[in-house]
Amino acid sequence: MKVIAVGDRETIKSLASLGAVSIVVKNSVEMYEVLQKVAEQEDVGLILLSEKFSHKIRNEIKNFMLKHPLPAIVEIPYRPQSTTHVNDISEAYLKEVRRR
Repeated sequence: MKVIAVGDRETIKSLASLGAVSIVVKNSVEMYEVLQKVAEQEDVGLILLSEKFSHKIRNEIKNFMLKHPLPAIVEIPYRPQSTTHVNDISEAYLKEVRRR
C-alpha cells in the first residue's frame, strides 16, 4: 500500500524523506481535488494532509471520510518553526503501511 502526502512544500518535504509519495498543492481547493483523485486509487492505504490547508476544508474532509472509509486520512500538524513536521508519525508506521 502506498502512503500519499498532500500539502505545502515544507511539510511534504519531510514526509517524502520517509518514503511517502509527495504531492505539493497551493491551496485548500487544490488539496481537496487531489484528495478525491488519490482516494480512488486502490493501492493507496494512507493519505496524509498538511494542516496548513486541510483546516480550511475540515468539514469537507470529514464528510468525505464518512463516505469513503478507506484509505485512511490523517491531518499532519503544520509547524513552520519546527525542523520536524512529522513528530507524531514514526518511520516504522509508514513503512508498515507501505508494506501492506
